[in-house]
Amino acid sequence: MVPPKGYVVASNFSGFQNRDIGAAIIIAELPDSFQATKATFTPEGFKTQGMTLHNQKPVTIQGGRSAELYRASQNENGTQVQQLLLLFGDESKSVLLNASFLNPSNATEEEITKALLTASYNDKQSLNAEKSVKFKIRTEGTPYKFASIVTGTLLYSKDGKVPTLSPDKAFLLVGNSLTVIKMENPEQYSLNRLRKFPGCAEALIKNVQPVTIDKLNGYEIVAEAKGTEGKNELKYLVMLFDTNGDYLLIHGSVSADFNNNLKTFKSIAQTFSKK
Repeated sequence: MVPPKGYVVASNFSGFQNRDIGAAIIIAELPDSFQATKATFTPEGFKTQGMTLHNQKPVTIQGGRSAELYRASQNENGTQVQQLLLLFGDESKSVLLNASFLNPSNATEEEITKALLTASYNDKQSLNAEKSVKFKIRTEGTPYKFASIVTGTLLYSKDGKVPTLSPDKAFLLVGNSLTVIKMENPEQYSLNRLRKFPGCAEALIKNVQPVTIDKLNGYEIVAEAKGTEGKNELKYLVMLFDTNGDYLLIHGSVSADFNNNLKTFKSIAQTFSKK
């Protein structure tokens, strides 16, 4: 893909950014087919992510491959963020290019759309996901296997699939912030971040305590929340804050054997280190 003028390769996520105008293009690989993923990109699907879908249309990218272009918006802390999303792929996986920008104009949208359509798809390309991120995490000796990477976030499950088919719905994700965050109260920010995960808005907080891992200070939160099947689920979150405004996030969820899974989440979190 040829990015718009003024965009450079991002250092903390897969994609491009233009810090001067607060814009970014995030590239994510999704673990389902193009048609199956496209079926979830509905007004209702966008709404569950806090977004409003304004319109969509079929387009063609480099190599004559069919794709779908979506125009949406999202309110983030009182700021209206505009988004152009390009989705394409094949029978086994999908690729999503998500362009976000603050100041909408016909010229801006036209420039970004033109850049998105320069994307090409190489289904033979393989990505060593765990080497592409800026941190290390170890799951050896635990039931968790690498499953996928989405927007620089590593996803793990017991069966190596996303979504997991494991009976206890266990999964673990590890990722870092995409932008610099300004916050006055890291503990409250961590609690608010937990409640943004699906099903966690009304989570019962069981324990919050300071934690230091790899010389980064942060908070460890243990909570319980109702899952999609009505069962209680263990929710585990560690957020570590860097002095430059970045943060790292480790989130685990499981619907059974809370004590042993909590020990596993804690042990994995302690293996984190910066590269």
